[in-house]
Amino acid sequence: MRELKTALRLLRAVLGIALWCAGTAWLGVATIWRTGVLLSRYKAIFAQLRFCPRGHEVPVYGIWDCQCGSRVEGWAFAPCPICRESAGYTPCPICGLPVRNPLLP
Repeated sequence: MRELKTALRLLRAVLGIALWCAGTAWLGVATIWRTGVLLSRYKAIFAQLRFCPRGHEVPVYGIWDCQCGSRVEGWAFAPCPICRESAGYTPCPICGLPVRNPLLP
């Protein structure tokens, strides 16, 4: 009976180590993938102008009104210093169509 308990304890330890290794590898691959996606969007992130779906130029630096009511100067998609929320999109000043935040998936 003692040998069976020892074998089960060993099997449980081996299974735990295997699951930990698989989880760590999964997190590493997910992190590398997200980093690659972010690096592939570096031009859109650092651009002074973005384009709406109709091709109008939309400046992404300037003075913006946050949903919390504060007025902020800077990048349109930066977190608000008051409420810490960031915009998911900014509307085109000409046609009103949304220009998406390049940091969102």
